[in-house]
Amino acid sequence: MAAQLISILSQKDEEKEKLKSDIESFHYQVHVFDKIETITKDVSINHPILIMIDYSSILIADRSKVINLFKAIKTTRTIVYNVPEDTDRRLAFYELGATRVFDKSYALENILHSVLWLADVLSTSDESKRLFSKGQLEDISLITLINTLGSENRSGILKIVTENNSGKIYFSEGDIISAEVGFHKGEDAIIHMLFWKKGDFSFSSSQNDAPERTIEISNIGIQIVSKLYQNRYRINLEKLGKSASTVRVQNIGDLAAAFEDIDPKFLDYISRPKTIEEALENSYYSRFDTLDILVKLKENKFLVIKDSAPALVEKMMLNQEISGGKSKKDVQFLLTPQDADLIKNNLKLKSNKVLNILLISSQNFATTGFINSLGNSIIDTKKLKKYLTIEVALADKMNMLVYAMQVDKQTMDTYKLLPDDIDGQIFIIELNGETDFEYMNYVIRQIYLINKAPTVLAVSNAGDKKDLTKLKSKISVPIDIKILPFDYKDEQKNIAKALVALKPPEIKDLK
Repeated sequence: MAAQLISILSQKDEEKEKLKSDIESFHYQVHVFDKIETITKDVSINHPILIMIDYSSILIADRSKVINLFKAIKTTRTIVYNVPEDTDRRLAFYELGATRVFDKSYALENILHSVLWLADVLSTSDESKRLFSKGQLEDISLITLINTLGSENRSGILKIVTENNSGKIYFSEGDIISAEVGFHKGEDAIIHMLFWKKGDFSFSSSQNDAPERTIEISNIGIQIVSKLYQNRYRINLEKLGKSASTVRVQNIGDLAAAFEDIDPKFLDYISRPKTIEEALENSYYSRFDTLDILVKLKENKFLVIKDSAPALVEKMMLNQEISGGKSKKDVQFLLTPQDADLIKNNLKLKSNKVLNILLISSQNFATTGFINSLGNSIIDTKKLKKYLTIEVALADKMNMLVYAMQVDKQTMDTYKLLPDDIDGQIFIIELNGETDFEYMNYVIRQIYLINKAPTVLAVSNAGDKKDLTKLKSKISVPIDIKILPFDYKDEQKNIAKALVALKPPEIKDLK
């Protein structure tokens, strides 16, 4: 029987050759490609059982070629790897039909393990004949699945894919014998997955795929342990807030000295803002242990927690409802009269016209920071399905209506829902959020093509001009878009600065 074929699309020669060598050592045939059109043509001729796609190799390709590739491989199992650590980006590939999506936090060895496991399943039997059931955890809980598979004495693999992770549970005659989630193995992995409430699952019935036993506890024992964990987990989660809230560590030097037992790699992982849900799916600790650590960091004032922008608006709306709304005397103007006049002149605003501003941020906490900094200048807030609106008192007889959203895979569709009379556009990007640059660049250029309203790119964490120069080497925006630093320590002043910077190309800065 001829060796089964695995195809790889990558422009990283060293990485590509290592993958080829390692996979061939398991007696698979491997074809490697560096051009998207070449692999698209080859797929229809040689029919590989599995395709590996390096994210950077399709990032630089023409969009139509990427679409053609995914059309050609829609019936082939596909693994996309080296994807930026961005939930929406990973979800977009799952929607395109990818079997598994690995972000940059996964080591090549871990990805290779998943490739070999999947290739073995695909090459030893027709999986469609082995498939027992599939569905969603929202409809059937994992505990119910374990009970059902146990009572029916099933042998095989239960695979679960969530927005941020995936895992496998191995059954032998109804008993759980092993489990794995990323780097988590055995009982840690099964406990980790029992906290998953959303995700897709499928069970493949087989007697041959079981690995070495790593779980000795019975199915009933697992459920008893889970119940013991659940109460503490729920209490700890309530201490942190909603799973969409963002967390990050601060004073990392003091933190590392105070908690030497916490893995420095984990601290580095959450030194950049993450949603609580993303933080819980790290490669270093289980969800339960991660939650314990986050609560400990919060109690010792090493953890910064911010509401998600929608949650913040919901809270504001509730406060307005309880208080009966703000009176005029409670509202404070955001701008000085001089800045207000300058903006009116720059944008040629008619008297009493509301200034309509689009705000798009690369990360959720940037939107939240912007809203927080508006303080008592906020008159009204609304949470719509796709975006937020915030009405702001800029100056006497001058209000602003902000349409705020975070970049995601639906940004361009959401943009089409906005009114046509947008007066100015502000994009906020994190300088250390390197994985957002390429997609943010795409969004900025696309939106500016549709509406050439005065536009500003506000850059947070930009220490000096060198940082801005560094950014310009990584992101290419139209020349008419002004780039300026945005300091979170003085947000209100910087909002005014960004608004003043909004001006048509023909209006030059005064020297």
